[in-house]
Amino acid sequence: MQANREELSMLLSDFDPTLVCLQETYHRSDKPANFSNYSFCCRTAEEVNGILHGGVGILVKNGIPHKLCQLNTNIRVEHTWNIRGLQANREELSMLLSDFDPTLVCLQETYHRSDKPANFSNYSFCCRTAEEVNGIVHGGVGILVKNGIPHKLCQLNTNLQATALLITCHKTITVCSIYLPPSLKLNSSDLYDLITQLPPPVLLLGDYNAHSFLWGCPKTDIRGKHLLHKHNLCLLNDGSSTYMHAATASVSAIDLCICSPNIFLDVQWKVHKDLCGSDHHPITIFYDLVNTSYATPSWKLCKENWDHFAKCASKHLGIDNSDTSVEDFSKKLVDIATYTIPRSKLSV
Repeated sequence: MQANREELSMLLSDFDPTLVCLQETYHRSDKPANFSNYSFCCRTAEEVNGILHGGVGILVKNGIPHKLCQLNTNIRVEHTWNIRGLQANREELSMLLSDFDPTLVCLQETYHRSDKPANFSNYSFCCRTAEEVNGIVHGGVGILVKNGIPHKLCQLNTNLQATALLITCHKTITVCSIYLPPSLKLNSSDLYDLITQLPPPVLLLGDYNAHSFLWGCPKTDIRGKHLLHKHNLCLLNDGSSTYMHAATASVSAIDLCICSPNIFLDVQWKVHKDLCGSDHHPITIFYDLVNTSYATPSWKLCKENWDHFAKCASKHLGIDNSDTSVEDFSKKLVDIATYTIPRSKLSV
């Protein structure tokens, strides 16, 4: 913004706009951005390794009524829930979608058959249908993903009740909805084979029917003892109960959220206070998108106006500033370069 301040002022003078939306302002909070007859609302640039990236702002003309919207754009909300019947608890699921507006929802024990529609407004449904034994439907898993979110179905070769999507929402991540019935004789190699088919990083969300003191169960069973061995994955559960037995009101924590280590610090896990018609609590996952790895842009030295750079350097780093500390000198030098030298686009 400082580099093209004069041109921006000319645009304001020539067109007298009500507002102007600006991108890649490279604006820092310690730098004034005053324009005659305009107020400036902004999100400051991000500083990575001493170099400024991005920044957005809106200039709005004085006298125009306006109010700043408080945005939280760094959080993606996801859910996982053993719904115990997609049709039986369809109304409660619709309320969750309305209240939280999640990017996606992983569902277990949907009891969903291929001949039954599963349409939800603004969402696509990818699923592995339930298994029918002696006329009774068991299990079934699915993922509701919001329309407009780029995603691709992962082709899985597994006997486990699981379905997975590769989704892109600022970052690309594989999300898997999984249900392991208590009657299943789980071979550790089955889960290992499934995980190796999922492009990392991964979120494995579901009902594992595995008990362990580690995640808040009152006992540890064989499945819980060996579940996380050899997988190099992290558990998000905080010990809160996720399941209530209908007959005894006893509680346990068998719904687990497991992720790759490199996204562990980006994810927060919280149990919904209501069962919402099931005997399992929905679980809300807040995925923080702030911690992004940046590839540092390069300076386009071939397009530099060295005369302009020299004048700025002489003014701010000349003999009169000889008592400047090394830290301040370096900061001023980077500021001058940012102001005068074009850079390549930021890649994420």
